[in-house]
Amino acid sequence: MYPELCDYWSSKNLVKTDEVTRLVEAENKIFTWICDCCNLEFQERLGIVLEAFTKNNSSKLNSICPYYNKKLPKPNETVNYVKPYLINEWVKELNGDIYTFFYDSNTLVDWNCRKCHRNFKAKISERHENDQCCPYCSFKKTAKGYNDLETTHPWLIKEWSTLNKQEMSSVRANSTYTAWWKCPVCTGEYQQVIKEKFYRDNSCPYCRNQKVLKGFNDLATTQQSLMNEWDYVNNLLIANPTEITELSNMSVWWICQENPDHRYKIQVKERMTYRKRNKKACSICKGYRRKQEHFVQFKKDIKK
Repeated sequence: MYPELCDYWSSKNLVKTDEVTRLVEAENKIFTWICDCCNLEFQERLGIVLEAFTKNNSSKLNSICPYYNKKLPKPNETVNYVKPYLINEWVKELNGDIYTFFYDSNTLVDWNCRKCHRNFKAKISERHENDQCCPYCSFKKTAKGYNDLETTHPWLIKEWSTLNKQEMSSVRANSTYTAWWKCPVCTGEYQQVIKEKFYRDNSCPYCRNQKVLKGFNDLATTQQSLMNEWDYVNNLLIANPTEITELSNMSVWWICQENPDHRYKIQVKERMTYRKRNKKACSICKGYRRKQEHFVQFKKDIKK
């Protein structure tokens, strides 16, 4: 036995150095050693230790010390020492002992989120206190019953259309999936990206008159009494009152209410403005009255 090894022999060994007599058998046995550089104990086969002494022609153990060579973290470099808040999230069954990993390691390991109690993978170096590494808590992955749309926004269940290929429990509120929705007011079905539905209180394009829903917001439905002024013949190739709203900018033909022989063309929304203000919209009638009034007034001025 090498006498210099006595200085590195740990008291944790069950035998003393002078008791290791049969060297051939002892070389394959594992003993505990004390590193002369970092003063930490490590386990290694006697044969490896003797080989290190022979190759390096030295009586130091730093060449095989796992702590000195950064193969194992020192006590103050471990995950549990530097990041104690992660101890309860460490999955020992899948990762092994937490004290065998460096706190800044790029190793991908398993964690169990302290909030949602679901397993996920993340690099040790990416983990910090109150980080957003859990894909379920950060809404990067869907967990049914926790962060799915059906769970977080149950009031939207009645609006989720049967036209959707995906279930409401398989998507999240921040999803870019273009879903079908059924408006509870007009019962119209429309498409909209899920996350965009929360940008405004009313996202239904029919209720906001951005799209036409026959029987709800089309001109023929909202202005039924005005349909007797609609010139169906001249508008045949222009527009259909069931396909436009009263806010339309389209110019169409109208039949004068006072004189059926008069046909005039103005925008739909402009016609609505005249109606709300209780004013005549016929351009022919208005033009005739202006001319007659001016003419009569002119005649009166001449007589004077």
